[in-house]
Amino acid sequence: MNLVRRFIMNYEGQSLTGADSKTVSASVVEQDVEESIRGQGIVANALLRRAIEAHAMRRVKALLKKRFGSAHADVSASEPFDFLCSAKGKAVKVEVKGTRSTGESLLFSAAEVALARTEPVDLYVVSGIRVRGNPSGGYEASGGDVEHIPNWGRSKFDAVPLAFQITRRS
Repeated sequence: MNLVRRFIMNYEGQSLTGADSKTVSASVVEQDVEESIRGQGIVANALLRRAIEAHAMRRVKALLKKRFGSAHADVSASEPFDFLCSAKGKAVKVEVKGTRSTGESLLFSAAEVALARTEPVDLYVVSGIRVRGNPSGGYEASGGDVEHIPNWGRSKFDAVPLAFQITRRS
């Protein structure tokens, strides 16, 4: 699963949706409008998605450094959450979501939801992120409001499945 996640997050090849990078970059403004209305969407452009996610991670890492000092680690490449922190000998798991939308609707993996339903996971949402740039010159993300939601899996959120993996029976 981690190998698949790394492949998706680092994918820089041809668009699998059939849209070329010029088409995708020309629609960034349209995506911003649509995303701000509907909530966090799937960002087809890998460079744009990485810029948004990296910015959210940097913002939250700075807050965690203030809250936990050096007692936090980025475990996003190997765990279904982003940071593991330590407070008074107790582990605190942190999930980070970055979006250009208002953050009313967010996308989570099945593993992220399953973990938050069984263990306390703090959620940090960086919403209203602004993005400048294009695929050839790169993207730069900035701004956004940060909201901290302790133990988000037991909060008043509805989880709606967006996809299912279907496997043929033998």
